[in-house]
Amino acid sequence: MMYCNWKVLWETVMYFADDLEVDRKEHSLIIRSERRIAKRVTGVLLSLVCVFFFLISIKDAADHIELYVFMVWMVICICIGLHVAVPRVVTTVVDLHLRQVLHDLDSVWGWYKRHRSYAFAGVAGVGTKKYSGRGGVSYMPVIVMTDRRAIELADHGGPEGRYANVIDIICAATGWPTVDV
Repeated sequence: MMYCNWKVLWETVMYFADDLEVDRKEHSLIIRSERRIAKRVTGVLLSLVCVFFFLISIKDAADHIELYVFMVWMVICICIGLHVAVPRVVTTVVDLHLRQVLHDLDSVWGWYKRHRSYAFAGVAGVGTKKYSGRGGVSYMPVIVMTDRRAIELADHGGPEGRYANVIDIICAATGWPTVDV
């Protein structure tokens, strides 16, 4: 019998399928996070599996209520799968010359875009924000503003310590302190 460790598989697809790239160009630091193809394919497969199980369960449904419950679960799972499959790019440009932070979010093939800019004076530091989830605890790299808002630098969080070198690079280039969120 083949044994599959689902937690390891989930962490591999969800945490390590996207990565945070840091690139230094003259007077700017470019931080880019993109949802990778492995995560997107997983979302599509989840949707297809839900449709498959729904089609199998139609013939086994004893009454209409049971059929409606199957349909609701199928729609929920398809929506979750499609949400995971949608491409999403988070780009943060720290302009050292102009002393500002430009934060861009691009999702759904450019249909949803959000552009924000922040002054260096409003930045308190860089750190990781802790999230509690079903699979345990996840950590997201963030730029913390003086009013305690957090600008997320990645598409998805990861295990503790995963983004330590990225935070060190940002702190060394900008002079911002590491802060607890």
